[in-house]
Amino acid sequence: MFYYSDMSTAGQLDVGPFGFDTRRTDNAYAVYYSQLNFRRSFNEHTISALAGYQQEYNKASNLAGGRLQYTTNFLKELDAGPKPGMTNSGTSSEWAIRSFYGNVNYDFQDKYLFGTSVRYDGTSRLPEDTRWGCSTLSQRDGVSPKRRSYRMSAGSMT
Repeated sequence: MFYYSDMSTAGQLDVGPFGFDTRRTDNAYAVYYSQLNFRRSFNEHTISALAGYQQEYNKASNLAGGRLQYTTNFLKELDAGPKPGMTNSGTSSEWAIRSFYGNVNYDFQDKYLFGTSVRYDGTSRLPEDTRWGCSTLSQRDGVSPKRRSYRMSAGSMT
């Protein structure tokens, strides 16, 4: 029996036949990330590099069960109800991604710039034979003396 704050009876609170259902949801999400950076200058040369790793993992699950036609509102166990009117359901999912990446840059006299980047990614959401992919990028640039003097003067205006 349930009661209002004035202690008058509220009766059985179920609408329809007595029943009970329970649910559980779990979710775990983890991220791992690490990156190393390097920069070294000597004379008119500068070399910089970075290397990194990232991983994400997610696992989720849902479980539900219920029964109808209990003899009373006070029973809170699934096995206490009759098998007719029994329901259950559940789902789960899991995925992960992993990435490795790196970059190397070189410049001479702050005029001639060269760089390359690589990235290697994998995901559990694709079939095993196409799960991993690699992408690369290379760049080079020569800065004109006029542009260089503008960059230097713009940097000194702070």
